[in-house]
Amino acid sequence: MGEGETKDDSSSEGDPKSEKFVTELSQPPPPPPPQGYPFPPPYQAHPPYPVYPKSDYHYGPVKPTPPGYYPTTAQNFVLIGPPHRSPGYKFARVFLVVLIMIFFGVTVLSLLAWLIYGSDIPVFYAQSLNMTVFRLDNTGINATLSANMSVRNPSERYEVQYEYVEAALVYEDNLLDTNYVNPFVLAKTERGSISFKFQIPNAHQKNIAGAAWEKDIESDRRDKGAVVFDMRIIANAVYRRNDHPTTSRTLRIFCGELEIVFPSPTDTTGKLNDKYKDCIILSN
Repeated sequence: MGEGETKDDSSSEGDPKSEKFVTELSQPPPPPPPQGYPFPPPYQAHPPYPVYPKSDYHYGPVKPTPPGYYPTTAQNFVLIGPPHRSPGYKFARVFLVVLIMIFFGVTVLSLLAWLIYGSDIPVFYAQSLNMTVFRLDNTGINATLSANMSVRNPSERYEVQYEYVEAALVYEDNLLDTNYVNPFVLAKTERGSISFKFQIPNAHQKNIAGAAWEKDIESDRRDKGAVVFDMRIIANAVYRRNDHPTTSRTLRIFCGELEIVFPSPTDTTGKLNDKYKDCIILSN
């Protein structure tokens, strides 16, 4: 029996199947299947830059930045936001806007008024102005002036009723006298005339002897042979159509540079130099 066992053992050792089984038992088990993505490889730093050999060349000093040159290097800029507007600036803007709106409104209203009433504005001009000097000595001047004015109504739609007309005689911004005329009416396209009489000195002037304007009037009459006056007229005009008033307007008329000429220094009577003098309607 012992020999037979020995034989069996030797036969089992030479069996190739037994050797394969022993080899499989001696190897480690295979790794489990991966459950997700594999881990990335470890980070490898960039290799250092190569070291260049030291050069024997020496650079010169750095030149300063020329004036007016903007450097290309990054600068430290500070954001300050939009500029701050002072209250005075805002007020000036508002005032300018309001002024423009007022100017635009006045222009539009004036244009509309001209389109509606442009051909209905009366025409005034001075036909004559005579001056008579009664006394001129150390006690003062005593003179009268007579003015004749022509008035024309150019409107073909309205008749004009003048309820109040006042004229003022002025010499170099000195008011000498005022006078009124009675109310009157001008029909369509009708022409009329009005007269004013002025007195120097007037009833309200006292102690005017030696006044500067008196000396200037006498100097102009004697040396220049002419004296220049102005007339300023205020008239309240009512426009009527078919005997019904439609609108009322206040006319301010200026008749300037009315030159009264005296033939010689000894003459005491002078007349208007021009045959007639146009007057200007300043506002209405």
